[in-house]
Amino acid sequence: MGDMVDMYRDLKEIDKERRAENRVTGYKALVDAGFVFEVKNGGTHLIVQTDKGRVDYWPGTEKWMPKGERTRRGLDAFLEQFKPVGEPGAHAAPPLPVAQLAPVDDKIIQYAPHMSPFTVGVYARAGYTVQGAP
Repeated sequence: MGDMVDMYRDLKEIDKERRAENRVTGYKALVDAGFVFEVKNGGTHLIVQTDKGRVDYWPGTEKWMPKGERTRRGLDAFLEQFKPVGEPGAHAAPPLPVAQLAPVDDKIIQYAPHMSPFTVGVYARAGYTVQGAP
């Protein structure tokens, strides 16, 4: 019985690490593609402005949901389905306040209170600096 518990604990930690890595790669892919988005919950939820309207995107699980539609999965599918609004740097005024985030090349992530020490460690191992981390 103890072996099964240990196995599931290990799988849970692997899943946490995968989601943290997906948050970094998903963020970078959206910035590289020229999307404008608002960050919620320290990067766990992104509200993306696209050519087809607002899309909620959760990079950790790679789930995305256009407003009023069903949830779908996959970063590649997202990038195939949607295009950035207008030319980079010349966006129409969206219905939500949006912020274009600094390029990921800076390798700096702002610490948020909900981040666990494990999450901070994953970002650090991925080469990012977490500012304000305890």
